[in-house]
Amino acid sequence: MSVPEEWLPDPARGEQNPAYRPSGPNLIADLACGWVTWHDLRISTYDRSARRGLNSALDDAFEGTEAMPRPAGARNHDFEEKRAALLNVLTDFALSADLRRPSLRQFAMAAQQSEPTLRHYFHDRQGLVVDILENIGLRATLLWEMVSTPSISPAAAFEEYFRISEAGMKLGGFTRAHAFGLIEGLADEVAGQAYLAKVLEPALKAISDKLRDTPGGPTTETGLRAAALATLSPMLVMSLHQELLGGAEYTPIDASATMASLQGWLSKGFSA
Repeated sequence: MSVPEEWLPDPARGEQNPAYRPSGPNLIADLACGWVTWHDLRISTYDRSARRGLNSALDDAFEGTEAMPRPAGARNHDFEEKRAALLNVLTDFALSADLRRPSLRQFAMAAQQSEPTLRHYFHDRQGLVVDILENIGLRATLLWEMVSTPSISPAAAFEEYFRISEAGMKLGGFTRAHAFGLIEGLADEVAGQAYLAKVLEPALKAISDKLRDTPGGPTTETGLRAAALATLSPMLVMSLHQELLGGAEYTPIDASATMASLQGWLSKGFSA
């Protein structure tokens, strides 16, 4: 650390006799207590030996301050960016891993990070799971917007929903998303509330919104709610049955024919 030029004495003002000789780490305490002023220091550095002494004292006083570790809980400047990138990696893992509840260590290994790093960004395993469920919901936003678009009739509305859902079952992670939410939610009430709020309820709401603005659809909130439950439930059970429980091999279901039957029944049952 060097002494700023403004601290140096001005010979024109007669500042030629050092008024203070700094001595080691006591310098900061002296300044804090008012026993020494910056003006004293400026006068004391008129001769080179005094200036070298001041520089040495400042170095001693501030030694290690630039290398001090970040306080616990402090965030780096790109915290949110790194957290978002890490959350996407962990969400992908959650949607592709074995149908078990991964430990925090397993999550860390999947992201090639340490457990303390995950705790820094997500606090604990529960916090991470809740954030993953919220991220799943964010990823599904565009899909729910497509689903909620009104149709010309209830029959068209159900046909559109089943067509979109079938694509989601095959390509969009529909089954895995709900499976992760159910597995975590049934084991942990906080995760269950997150799954309900961020994934399951928005999926039901999208169906209700679609039918609400579709001519000839249910006209009451109870009817809309019932229609949404009756539409989503068979799709969810069928996808779990076929994809995750081994049904596709042992008791296969003709998904297209099943959805056509459901479409006809729902159209008749929920038309005004």
